[in-house]
Amino acid sequence: MLVTGNIDADLSATSNGGNAAAVVIGSDGDITVNGMIGGSMTAVSAENFAAGMYSGPGHDVPVGEPVGNITVGNDFQAVVSATAETDKALGIFAEAGNVTIGSFSGSIAASGDRAVGIQAGKRYDDMTPVEISKGTLSITNGFSGEIDVDADYSAIGLVATDGLSIGRIDEAARVNVASEQANAYGMVSLTGITVNGNAEGSLEVSGKTDAFGVIASAFDDESGPEPTVMTVTLPVNNILFDGDFGMTVDVSSDSLQAGGLVAEDDITITGSVFDSSLFTITGATEAHGMNAGGSVYIGGDMAGDMTVSSTGDFSDVSAVTADGVLTIDGGVSSTSEINVTGGAYADGLLGMQSIAITGDMGGTITASADGRDGDGSPERSVGIGSPGEVSIGSVSGTVDVTSDNGYVMGIGSGTSVAVNGDLGGSVAVSARYQAIAIGADGESVPADIDIAGDM
Repeated sequence: MLVTGNIDADLSATSNGGNAAAVVIGSDGDITVNGMIGGSMTAVSAENFAAGMYSGPGHDVPVGEPVGNITVGNDFQAVVSATAETDKALGIFAEAGNVTIGSFSGSIAASGDRAVGIQAGKRYDDMTPVEISKGTLSITNGFSGEIDVDADYSAIGLVATDGLSIGRIDEAARVNVASEQANAYGMVSLTGITVNGNAEGSLEVSGKTDAFGVIASAFDDESGPEPTVMTVTLPVNNILFDGDFGMTVDVSSDSLQAGGLVAEDDITITGSVFDSSLFTITGATEAHGMNAGGSVYIGGDMAGDMTVSSTGDFSDVSAVTADGVLTIDGGVSSTSEINVTGGAYADGLLGMQSIAITGDMGGTITASADGRDGDGSPERSVGIGSPGEVSIGSVSGTVDVTSDNGYVMGIGSGTSVAVNGDLGGSVAVSARYQAIAIGADGESVPADIDIAGDM
């Protein structure tokens, strides 16, 4: 299907039964609109899926190279509503192809048994081994529109199997996703997520089970992010914000884990985290503001706020955690307030290989663990820490760490702590057992604490 100009009309499709889908604009091949799309699309299905725009192969499960792409050359301004009473509702869906949009200033509301705002590619989890059709989701320029997704089960805002990229996320952008009984994701991709400019706007996600704001990980678009046996090999799975970050990220899970930015590999923000950025993350078993299986890198200052908490006694909670290296190549600004409350583990900034804050740690970090570990051992709470090296330019802010039933460390390392300037501000710790304000506890190598400036 090719439209050389614009689409600016009010279109609708309704299926009242007979197990029939309702699709406003559909094709078993490519859908290309060279201009803009305005007007409205309304799709309602009683017994099958509903979609505003849909391209699908209409035959065997498509694997390999993309087929059936959806392309909008200019701005997508349309108001889209998709409702599926007993099935899946989608605003835009390329089942085996790419979705490419010039810019997005419209709105999508998707509601159903399962629901997605925009989807490129699909996991076929009813197959053994699991097959995946490739799909890349790209919004080339700005995203300033709104996506609202409400589902009984799986709910996703934007999803792709082969990469998700956005030129920039504007202040007016809104992504709201809610699942009443299952998982919820704001943005998710199997093979990495990239925002090529600044990121503002808001992201609100709530789920009964797992809930994630932005996640680069293996996922099941019907139920959850649980990797199963596949016939494909996943590449490096990073999250990259190539600019400044000023988003409001609000994520909550009623019974399992919640995460703001979560990647199997690295999380990179090349600019600063603005003071307009606000993370509010609430989980049950786990809750993390940023959590990377690789490294976390912030190229400028960390000036935003994070409030991360859990409801479970045995939970693991952190503001920023990297299984590799955690680097803030600026400072933690005086405007930044980081508050972490967990059960078994509550950590402010944690780098499992090492942690480096180049500038001044001038913010406030509060971490409190008030439950017990799952095996009955005492809980742990750390303000700034790593089993490896900890390096900080200077300290003028506040680190306050407590534990009702365990041990704590304000600034701690398994090898060495280096403060390359003055150590001022306040580091306060309180615990039932061991409490260390600043410490280096070397088991395999000699430990060292080096303060270059005044205390």
